[in-house]
Formats: sequence, C-alpha cells, structure tokens
Amino acid sequence: MIKIIDDLLTVNPYSRTGKRVAEVKTIVLHWTAMPQQSTKDTRDYYEGLKLVKPADTAVYASAHYIVRDSEIRRCIPENEVAFHCGAAYPYKDGTTQVYTDIARQKLGKYCMSPLSNSPNNCSIGIEMSPIDSIGHYSYDTWHQSQLLVLTLLKQFSLKPIDIMYHSQIVGKIKKQCPKLFVEHEDEFNRFVSELATLKI
Repeated sequence: MIKIIDDLLTVNPYSRTGKRVAEVKTIVLHWTAMPQQSTKDTRDYYEGLKLVKPADTAVYASAHYIVRDSEIRRCIPENEVAFHCGAAYPYKDGTTQVYTDIARQKLGKYCMSPLSNSPNNCSIGIEMSPIDSIGHYSYDTWHQSQLLVLTLLKQFSLKPIDIMYHSQIVGKIKKQCPKLFVEHEDEFNRFVSELATLKI
C-alpha cells in the first residue's frame, strides 16, 4: 500500500490548466535532473511557473507525481493533463517528425499532429528524484516508483508494455530523460521486469 501526499497545483496556464485527459494509454517516467531535490521543491517549481513574465519566456512543465525515497507527492489529478511529454520540435536532426516512431506506434493520433494534439493528452507523468547526476536512484525511490506504477497500471487497465520513459517519446538526442534509462536501457528493462515480483 502506497501513501500519497496530495499537494495539487493551483489552476494556471503554465503547469495545471485543468484540461481533462482524453484517455490514459501510457505511464511516462522522468527524472528531475536535480539530485536530492525534495518532492516539495519540485512541486513548488511547477507552481512558480505561473509567475514567470513576460509570456514569451514562459515555461510549461509539470507532472502528475513526484517520487523521492518513501515520499510520493501528487501535483495533478490523474484525469487532468500535465505538461510532461509534449514537444514542439523534431525529435532528431534531418526530419520534420516531432515524435519518435515508437511513440507514434504506441500512442497513435496523440503523436501525429503536434499542433492539434499531444501525448500529454493520453498519459500520466511520474518524476523520479535521483541521488546523483548520473541518475541513480535510492532503493526507496526506485521501489516506491514501481509500486506507484503498478497502482496506475491497475487503475487504468494497462500492461507493463504500456510504460515508457520521456526520451522514448521525444527522442534521445533532444531529451536525456531519465538519464539512467537513456544511457542504460537495461535499467529501464529491469525497472519494468521487476514489477512482476511485486504486489500492491
């Protein structure tokens, strides 16, 4: 049984618009890229985005959940969109395609027309806080993230094959997220395969 701290962002244009997800097709894993940063500090960063001015310097970012050690913080309800895996530029040089082939295969219409749709509309985002700049995680962060993923898979009738990490959607050249999984695909495979040994 996992314990979740509800600490929802206020509704604002930059991190929580209140828009409803169309459906949930995937759980997307991220890293905060800030070693040892608390879940509260990450949440407050998202909250503070609404204060950035002028509008042309605005950043759009958020995630549904943030995990560090035994703490899981929910920032956005699962039935709302978070800004965690959308993109505006091609996933690699030499193409006009914004999302990767695997993203287009798995998520279909949500990756085909970037100006009118986004994988944010069909996904749940989880930020994992690393212990170092390489992207390693504490045992508790790793384990609690797995339990959270299992809970969400069950909630939305998904399978382990429906788990993705950020760079699988927007491309590894453009985004190294989570760094550990990008550089060591076997670690992502281990994260997923270990789910079969866990119970919630």
